[in-house]
Amino acid sequence: MITENTIKNKKTYQKAAAEAKKALLKELIRANRGKNKKICSEITIYQVKAMIEKKFLRISRMCKLYWAINT
Repeated sequence: MITENTIKNKKTYQKAAAEAKKALLKELIRANRGKNKKICSEITIYQVKAMIEKKFLRISRMCKLYWAINT
């Protein structure tokens, strides 16, 4: 049975996940500001993409666990 409380929790979870993604991207941008082409030439775009996806999955799992415990 879907209640109003369930809908609110789902919206809050989605908002928290979006905020976590934005925070992670800002952190990555801040960490990479001082790097030049020589330093970054050894890391491929695929590796960066894989690291970001792993981080998003970890955050997603943590958020789901948090909301499962709270409900």
